[in-house]
Parts: sequence; C-alpha cells; structure tokens
Amino acid sequence: MSLETLKQYIEEDRLIRNNWFGTDEQGRQTACLYAALVGNDRPPECPSSVMPRWLAYLTPWIDDAGSAEKWPAMVRRYADLAGRWHVLTEEQWHRAEYKFRKECVLESMKHTTNEVVLAACRTVIALLDREIAGDSPTKDEWTVAAAAAWAAEAAAQRRARAAAEAAAWAAEAAARAEAAWTAWAAWAAAADRLTEKLFEILEGEIGGKK
Repeated sequence: MSLETLKQYIEEDRLIRNNWFGTDEQGRQTACLYAALVGNDRPPECPSSVMPRWLAYLTPWIDDAGSAEKWPAMVRRYADLAGRWHVLTEEQWHRAEYKFRKECVLESMKHTTNEVVLAACRTVIALLDREIAGDSPTKDEWTVAAAAAWAAEAAAQRRARAAAEAAAWAAEAAARAEAAWTAWAAWAAAADRLTEKLFEILEGEIGGKK
C-alpha cells in the first residue's frame, strides 16, 4: 500500500478503527490508518522511508484513541502530513519526537494534583527541553529521572486504587458506569489534544519545505 492507497481508502470510506484489516458490507477490503499507508500490521517493520519507528508505533494509537467526532478530519490531516513529511531530516524527526514526548508529560500533569508526581514530571520536562535544544542529557540523568517518575507513578496508583475500591463499595452500579463513561470521554479528549499537538509539531518542522 502507499500514500495514494491511504487517500483512496479515506475517499471511499474504507478506513477503519480498532482493527488492522477487514471487509465492509460491500465486500471491499478495509484497513486502519497505519495498514492503509504501510500495507502491513507490523509497526516494528515499518520502512524508515515511510516514517520513523516511533511514529509507526504511535500511528495505531492516533487512529484508535481519539473521539469519533474528530476522527474524520484527523485522518485527512494525517494523510496530508504523510505526503509532506519526507522533507524532514533525521535531526528534525528527532526534535519532533521529543517535543511530542514533552506534550505527553504536560498533558499528564493536567490530570493530577499530586505534588510528587508533578515534581517528577517537571524533572522529565527539563531533560526533554535539553534534548530538544540539542543538549542531550546523559544516560544516568535519564535513568534517575525515570526512577523518580516510576516511583511517583506507583505511589499515585496505590492511592488511586484504594480510593477506587472504597468508591466501588459505596457507589451504585449505575453511578460507576457513568463514572467510567466520563473517564473514557476524558481520555478521548486528551488523545484528541495530543494528536493535535503532534500535527502542529510536524507542521512546524516541515514549514514551507516541499
């Protein structure tokens, strides 16, 4: 498959979510965003000439995680970028990756008030800023930051799990279902925001290049 195949699948409404390949009611082949572009269901084997490995791994998430409302415009914008990102250098791809990592951390910070977690996030952001600027942190610096982040995450999960268990005993099933739906909607909205940020980053790196 190819970029032209992806565009054809979009125009013919043959692009799907939450599966790699399939068949529609008319018997036509369908495919997800990644599979329509690359032709397989194996992001680890994505040719570097198509996109870097990190974006290959990320593309199925981009396809599946966001809201249904944003999805049609999102896949068209993705296809447009896929037709232009061949101009990016290895350095630009690297910078784009770390800019997006930073956006992921910033998004996560919106969903907690735990100061230990926030402090760990700020440490990671400082290292990401250095990497983006071309001043790569040492492996030891990343290791220390990762250990602090994992420790903060584990502590936050323990507290969240205890609170959830207490709520489960107190809440009615309908209330729990409503809370689950609210959480899912919030997750999709966060995915929409992160996808938008990624596209803005790539568009910024591409600039006026052709």
